[in-house]
Amino acid sequence: MADGVEAFAHHLMRVVCAQIVYATAENVSSKKSLTKNAPKKQPVSASTISVTESVIDAFADVAEAFAETLGRAANNYTEHAGRTSSSTDDVFLAVEALSHGTHSTMKDLVKYAMFTEVPFPYQVPEFPAPPPPSKKPEDLYVRSEEHSEPPQKPYIEPWMPPMPSPHTYIATAVYSTTNNKKKDAVEIGERRRAVEKSLAQLKEAQRKDDDSSLLAAVAAAVPDNPFLAPPVIGNSRVYDENLVDGPRDLIEDAYANNANAITDSNMKDVSEIVSKTNASDQKKQRVERILAEAGNELEDPELIEPNP
Repeated sequence: MADGVEAFAHHLMRVVCAQIVYATAENVSSKKSLTKNAPKKQPVSASTISVTESVIDAFADVAEAFAETLGRAANNYTEHAGRTSSSTDDVFLAVEALSHGTHSTMKDLVKYAMFTEVPFPYQVPEFPAPPPPSKKPEDLYVRSEEHSEPPQKPYIEPWMPPMPSPHTYIATAVYSTTNNKKKDAVEIGERRRAVEKSLAQLKEAQRKDDDSSLLAAVAAAVPDNPFLAPPVIGNSRVYDENLVDGPRDLIEDAYANNANAITDSNMKDVSEIVSKTNASDQKKQRVERILAEAGNELEDPELIEPNP
């Protein structure tokens, strides 16, 4: 894009330089005819003026260099003032800065344009080149078949834009909203409870992971320290390194084993107590029988000795 613009600007500068040469030659010839008291002005035809392309190119290069230098100077004044776009004041300052050798000012340029400058004989194309005119005007909306879905009303002019789609201004089930505050409150409460339940489950899962990792780390780090070792219930440990289940499963197994052990020991103790009770009862019966026999013998009058 930049190359095309630069090429167009260069060709435009060549055309301008050629017109300047033609206008100057025509002006000179007209002045000569006036000095000879000619009855009327004899315009110079294009066939009588010839110039080489090298001269036009050199003239165009000089004009481009001057325009570029003038633009840079104006841009410097713009940036110095803290602005982004140049104004006429910046251009005036740049012209005065570049005319230090000739001491010319804007007044001198205005006087030159009014009295000395020769206008172009032909119209100069604009720069940058204007875009080609479009077949369809941009400020009017041309109605097409795809935009004529809603039937055109008799009061709508052809140049007016079409009506929007019906769903944009007609209430439908898809775009309608409810205004029931109770229903909205119930729905919000259900969502809140669902979120709280999910959060509680997440925290419980994290706690289980933390407990299992902590017990494993403690058992692996200090297995010989009885104060830091996992707890012991009965004769079985709560945590076993060979098991991969969580600590709750280990605790339940330990409780079950301990309960079985306690049940077996209780049964043994009960049997021993029963046997001891039976033995003591037999001894008691024997003693009672002996005492009973002894009492009967003492109560017999024949066996009582008389007092002396």
